[in-house]
Amino acid sequence: AEELADDLPNLVALLQADTSDLATPAGRPIDLSREVLPWAKDDIALVGVTGPKKTVAQAYVVGVGDTAKADQFLASLSPGGKSKQSRADGGTLTVYSNGFASARVGEVALFGSVEAVRASVDSKTGRVPELTGTDQGAPLDELPDVRLAELYLSRTGVQRLLAGRQGSASQLDTFVDYGATTGVAVSLRLRDDGVEINLDSRLDPNLEQRSPTVFAALPRFEPELADQAGSRTLAYIGVGDLGPALNRAIATAGAGAQGLA
Repeated sequence: AEELADDLPNLVALLQADTSDLATPAGRPIDLSREVLPWAKDDIALVGVTGPKKTVAQAYVVGVGDTAKADQFLASLSPGGKSKQSRADGGTLTVYSNGFASARVGEVALFGSVEAVRASVDSKTGRVPELTGTDQGAPLDELPDVRLAELYLSRTGVQRLLAGRQGSASQLDTFVDYGATTGVAVSLRLRDDGVEINLDSRLDPNLEQRSPTVFAALPRFEPELADQAGSRTLAYIGVGDLGPALNRAIATAGAGAQGLA
């Protein structure tokens, strides 16, 4: 693990990178490494849902390994004073005046924006369908069973968080197809020789026709020369209609192709 530490992204930093506006009632930021990881078990997730005025409401969902420490942490988020409490599938949902909320439902702790906490509680208690096992969550089903981390974006999430951005986000469009995707999932998996990244983007055929990518422009390749390679061949590369294919691919990619080579 120590040998891989320099090569792996700081997952805790990634989980905290986009939550600067996640203000607790006590007016202090949350230190995941010091305050959450000591009692967490199994998974920790950052969930984003549609919030007021087209914002993204976020909440953490954490598996509980030490109940006493988890309850102590949730209690520490309160500044005192008034709050609203309600029952949630055998647990308690607490909502504060600034729109922050926390909950304990079974072996899971939730805290963050009230919209995101309620959405996660509704999913866990069965009031709304879970993401996995549905057409919308289909990209997650294609990821490897064993993985270190995963990311999922719905079509709305892609449009709000990726589409129209410059830099690496514009290059990622080549593989995701922001205009046609119905959802995309990415996973991180450890290998003996490094880290493996898997990406699955589901495309709407009708939208795909209006939003062709580099790969959509490529002709269908039917290999016909593979049988000419003998049994002692070390490697074989076959390319069909190379010139026309590359011209169409570059024309389709446009400015977003810069840096791909």
